[in-house]
Amino acid sequence: MGDFSYKKSFEFGASHKAFRPPKACASKILTRKYDQAVFDSHRDRVSKARSSLNNKAPKEYMHLQVKLKKIQAEEDRLAEIEKDNRILLAKMAKIMRTQGNIDCRNFVEFKSLDREKRQRELVAIARENQAMLYRIQRRQPNIKAATQEAEFKQHLEFQELVTTRPSEQTMPYPYDGTPDYQNAANELEHDTEQEETEEQEDTTEQEDTAEQEETEEQEETEEQEETEEQEETEEQEETEEQEDTTEQEETEEQEDETNEQSDESENDNDEPTQQEDDDAEDGTSETSTPDVADDAETEEEQEEQEEQEQEQEQEQEPEQEQEEEEVEVPENTVDPLVLGRPELPKQEEEEHSENDDDKTDDAEQSDNEDSPAQHAE
Repeated sequence: MGDFSYKKSFEFGASHKAFRPPKACASKILTRKYDQAVFDSHRDRVSKARSSLNNKAPKEYMHLQVKLKKIQAEEDRLAEIEKDNRILLAKMAKIMRTQGNIDCRNFVEFKSLDREKRQRELVAIARENQAMLYRIQRRQPNIKAATQEAEFKQHLEFQELVTTRPSEQTMPYPYDGTPDYQNAANELEHDTEQEETEEQEDTTEQEDTAEQEETEEQEETEEQEETEEQEETEEQEETEEQEDTTEQEETEEQEDETNEQSDESENDNDEPTQQEDDDAEDGTSETSTPDVADDAETEEEQEEQEEQEQEQEQEQEPEQEQEEEEVEVPENTVDPLVLGRPELPKQEEEEHSENDDDKTDDAEQSDNEDSPAQHAE
């Protein structure tokens, strides 16, 4: 049986009354104790039993848990990605620093040895195709559609005559014993005319669409030109305004400079005038006599100038009157004034002209003498 111990009766309490043994027994209390002792010994044996099979987890090896090859491959992949990113970043930085020129051009010219031969073959094939197309287009058809249609109609008519129950739908044309070639030809011509009219309509529509597109393009170009002209005018106005502003600023600066210079000159002029006044107060008696003499000389010079001017005006008045009285005389006629006046020799004329020159020189000298007197005043 095994090692087991009976429980005491007080441990069961009143549970023996509810106990129902599987077999007949004299005392329920004793059977209850015995059964409980057997069950406890069984549970003890079960808890202490050892399995004959190895149900433990397998041994864990380090090289299976930590896969170094996989880690190395991942590190290599990340290193390659980081390298590509670094190269890309360097390129982007170069593009930002410079204008970003293209460096992927291939200047190598590909040459083939049989290029000319292949080109000649392609040209020959194209010529043959064009000749074939020309022959096909110029070829007249051997079968006529009009005759076939007429024969088909005749066939339908014969079919209707042969059938026991002819239908109205299968016999559209009355049979008169001869095929209707003329109607078939007329219908063929009508069909061709319709096709030609449709083609003409298509061509007119295409021409209209092309004209509309051309007009739209012209309008767009005109609008673009107008916009460009407006922009140019605006730019010119802006430049003119800028030039005006710069000129105004320059003129203002010049005016300021001139004002400053005038102020400085006035200040400089005020200082010597004050000094002259002081000097005049000190020696009025010494300078009084020469000032009076200078005034008398200037008055005499002015009188002489006025007399000379009056004499010149009197000399010019008769000359102007003679010029006004002169009348246009033809080339062949002789001046009547010249007839009564003897001709002067050349020497006298030269002396007369020299006298006139001397007079003009004297007048110029007198003017030059008058100018210092005026400055002195």
